[in-house]
Amino acid sequence: MMGIGDVPAVVWPEEGGIYKMVQVRSGESQYMRFGSERFKHFDVLRKLLLELGIDDFPALDGRSCMPAPESHNYRLVGAGMAHIKLPPKTIMLLGMSEYYQMGHDMAAFEEIMHGYPDWTIKRVDG
Repeated sequence: MMGIGDVPAVVWPEEGGIYKMVQVRSGESQYMRFGSERFKHFDVLRKLLLELGIDDFPALDGRSCMPAPESHNYRLVGAGMAHIKLPPKTIMLLGMSEYYQMGHDMAAFEEIMHGYPDWTIKRVDG
C-alpha cells in the first residue's frame, strides 16, 4: 500500500522484536512507522514527518525536536509499542506513548491492516 507519492503506508521492521510505533494521518492517507525501543515516540514521528516532506511541524512544549501531535497537514492518531514476530508475520500491540499520552487507534490500525492480509493481529492492553 502506498500513501502520498512514493511514501509507503507502512514500513515493516526487518527483524522481530519490540518497537515504538506511531500512526499518522496526512490528508486522506495514513501511515504506520516503527522505531527501536531506545528511541522516543517523537523520534519516530519526526522521522516520518520528514519522510513525508513535512519539515514545518510545530514543537511540543517548545522543544523543537518533539513534533506536536497535530498540525494543519498531519495528525498523530495513535502511539504505543508493537511486538513484531517474524515468522509468522504477527503484530501484537502494547501500551501507550508517555510523551503523547495516547495509545493505539484500533480503528485506524485495522483500516491500514486491510492492506496487509498476511499479518496476524493481536492486542494486549498494557
